[in-house]
Amino acid sequence: MTRQYKLGQIATVDLRDVWPHEVLDFTKWLSENENLEILSEAVGIELELVETESSVGSFNVDIFADEVGTGRKVIIENQLEETNHDHL
Repeated sequence: MTRQYKLGQIATVDLRDVWPHEVLDFTKWLSENENLEILSEAVGIELELVETESSVGSFNVDIFADEVGTGRKVIIENQLEETNHDHL
């Protein structure tokens, strides 16, 4: 039995066309379960979302998660542009 695949072309796009606002669009998209699972696979840590835009001390972090099975806390600071000291 032959599998059918719908193929397309790879195109370069401006990330701001896809996610105009980092917090409202990109963080929200990245924290969705299916996307967080892909990130989990990429970094080798099974992540479970706790909350987005979480207060940690005097800062807000984009995504606050737990590592499944260990309960270790994971902070994800996502960026659409180059990183800087404020985001490390």
